[in-house]
Order: sequence, then C-alpha cells, then structure tokens
Amino acid sequence: MRSNITTNYNDNNKSSKSKKSSRRSSSDGSGRPPSPSKRSSSSTSLRIRTNSLISSLGTGMLGRDGSVSFVPSPTARNSISNIFSSSPASTTKSETTTANGGGHGGAVSMVLRRSCSFLRVSDLEMDDDSVATMSVTSDGSYTNNNNDQQQQHTHRPVVDPPPGIEIDPKERWIALCTTSDHGGNGENDLSGNSNDSEHTPIAPVAIDKLANFGITTVLDESMWQPDSKSEKLIKKACDNGSIDSKWIQQTFQKGKISSSSCSIPSSKDILVWSGSFTHGLYGSEVPAIRSVGIVDTSARKLMDLLVDSGRVKEYNKISLGREDIIKFDGNLETGGPFGKAITKVMRSETKPPFIKPLALTSILHAKQMPDESGYLIVSRGVHRPDEEVVSSGLKSEIVIGVNLIVDFDDDDHDRCLMINVNHIFSPMVPLYIAKRVATSTAHGFINDIRACV
Repeated sequence: MRSNITTNYNDNNKSSKSKKSSRRSSSDGSGRPPSPSKRSSSSTSLRIRTNSLISSLGTGMLGRDGSVSFVPSPTARNSISNIFSSSPASTTKSETTTANGGGHGGAVSMVLRRSCSFLRVSDLEMDDDSVATMSVTSDGSYTNNNNDQQQQHTHRPVVDPPPGIEIDPKERWIALCTTSDHGGNGENDLSGNSNDSEHTPIAPVAIDKLANFGITTVLDESMWQPDSKSEKLIKKACDNGSIDSKWIQQTFQKGKISSSSCSIPSSKDILVWSGSFTHGLYGSEVPAIRSVGIVDTSARKLMDLLVDSGRVKEYNKISLGREDIIKFDGNLETGGPFGKAITKVMRSETKPPFIKPLALTSILHAKQMPDESGYLIVSRGVHRPDEEVVSSGLKSEIVIGVNLIVDFDDDDHDRCLMINVNHIFSPMVPLYIAKRVATSTAHGFINDIRACV
C-alpha cells in the first residue's frame, strides 16, 4: 500500500493573523474554545490519499523481537515462487543473521531459493517444542501448529518444499546455507559454489540429528535381516566361536573391536543385510542395505580416503567423479558450527550396472566418535533447484548413507571394521533390480576398498 502525503503551509503573515484571530476568539468572553474551522486554519493541514491493492498477497507478522515474517496467500503463492525463482539474483532475505555471527564484514546473508541446498528432515524427530513446524491445509494455505510466528527454512523445519517439488504434508524441509552478498565474483556468490556460503541457524541442529539417526540405524539389530550367505556365517560364528569369526558377533556393538576376535591375516568375509524403515516417509518402500567387512588400515586413514572427493575413483569402480560444491567451516581438529567435523555439499555421478548413470547431490558430515573408537560419516541427498534437470518425481536420491569405521584394539596392526548403510531411492528403477544392484554393489565396494588401501 502506498500513501501520498501533501502538506500546505501558510506564510508568516497569514500565520500571524490566524494567531491574533485565535486570541480574539478565546477572549470574547464566551469561554468557548475556538470552532473546528478556526482551529484547522491555524495548524498544518495534512491530506492522505490511499491506494489499496486489488488483491492481497498475504499477511505479515511483527514479532516482539523485531523480526518480520510474511506468509503468502494461496492465490499468490505461485506468483511469489516465480518471483523468487525467475533469476539467480532473486533472493529471500534471511530474517536473522546466521548463528556464527552472520555474514562477512557485516554483509547481508540471504537464502537463494534457486541455489540453496534443501534437506529433508521429516524422519529426524525435529517436531518438538524447540523446533516448531508448519502444516499445510487442503487448500494450500499455511497454518502454524503452535500458533507461533511462522519462520522460513533457515530457522526451523517447514512443509514448504524447494522449487520444483510438490507439497507433501508429511514432509519437512530446511535450508542448509545462505550466501553473503559482500562482493567478489557475483556469479560465484549467487551460485553458492564458494566459501561465501554460510550455514543457516537450523543447519547444525539438523546435521547433528542426522548423525544420531545414522548411528541408530547402523546399530539397530532389530531392523536388519541377513542374506542367506551371511546368515550361515552368523550361525557358524555363534555355534563354534572360532577366533576368525568372533568379530561377526560384534557388528552391532559400540566401541572398539577386540583384537582377539579375529586373527591375522584378517577375515575376508563380507556380511550383508537388508532392512526397511517403518516410518512410512520418503523412500521407505525401498529396502536399505547394510554391509560389514574388515579392512587392513586404521579407521582414520580409511575415513580420510572416503571424505576426499579427489580419490573416489580409486575405490569406487562405478564412480564417474565427485566434486565439492560447498565446504562449511570446521575440521576434525578445529571446532566449527558443526563441531569438530568435516561438513560439505557434494555432487557426484555414478554408473551402476543395469541402469543409467545417476547424478547425486548430497551433504557429507564426518566426525570422530565420542568414545574415540573410530569415525562416523553420514550423508543425505539435498535439492539444489538450479542444478536439477529432471523432474522431482524421477530424481534418484540418497535417503541415508552411513559409514561407521571402528578400530580394533590392536597396537601391532592397523585394521578396522567398516559398517556401511546405503539407502538410495531411484523411482525409475524397478524394486527387484534396485535390491539386486544394491546387494552386489555393497560386496564390490568393500572389496574395492580392500584393494585400495
């Protein structure tokens, strides 16, 4: 709404006459105040003309802390989305600075809807009092479950999906990064392909939840069913307890593996399980694969190998390459917003057998286990709308990827137990082919790692 304000001032003579007239009026003995017409002639006149909008774009709310939120109306939502996504320069400004102090040199941080990395978090148990969520009604309008101020993806999980993805009332999304507009190469700033990208306030919370979910998934014995070969190996280990097979009974336990559970040279057996998530959320109809094997190197060296994008082709025979898009602050020695960890967004391309090449964009988070028994690497697919050339219904996505690498308590030999979970949803691949490919790939991956170290 725009207001046009016009102000008329009387010259000094008229003002003086008006004041004299006012004094005469007040002293005429009647004791009555000046009439409205006389009083208005002696003051500054103010005329306001208002132009109203033909239709409402939505409603805005002013919080007690001074923050402002805007919720589009159902009829205007599509138009606003087009505005945000019409060009790389179109942005939605973050309502607060980022959690680490916000921006470089006082620059404004903003969410680039077309370039940002969006993460699914509906299975990470973030719907609590501290991280309130929003729901979508049947007509597409937004309501807040807690009657609190509605927030963007930068502050809490929301139903509103990234551009190009249909709304699912059961789904929740967050934005992982903002981009500082402080200068430099404009194209890099807008694309988010540089260290100008900063984490959003909600990102460290979501990644910590993802890491916990990864550990729980790897060690939850109740959800995993071994394949026929693995079942025989497990049964044999339980029956005779030979020194080479005791480690098989420890793959669901926390902490380092006893060196007495496997002789040197290490066992070359590989165990494979399949399991399903019962939450009924995205990708749960496709089974996940868990695989375990001993690798003759330390957990730290193996973690370094898996995190280094430049070395992927050394051990992954189906990889066509991987590149780091965004690297967030912090490493394993120096704390950052994600703790003492390596956290980055990556783009990779693989060519599994029997199916077409898969282009995958994901976030990787690697850190040492709290008990210093080894290292955890967890990954999940992210959506970057500007880079997706296929419709969301056809896009392959990493639902969850976990590498739990645990050392043996052996001071004389470097070896570790690698426990992997892979859950990839590829809508265009028939289920029976997907399971077959996942199982064979799990075996091949561990053998390729062994050949590489």
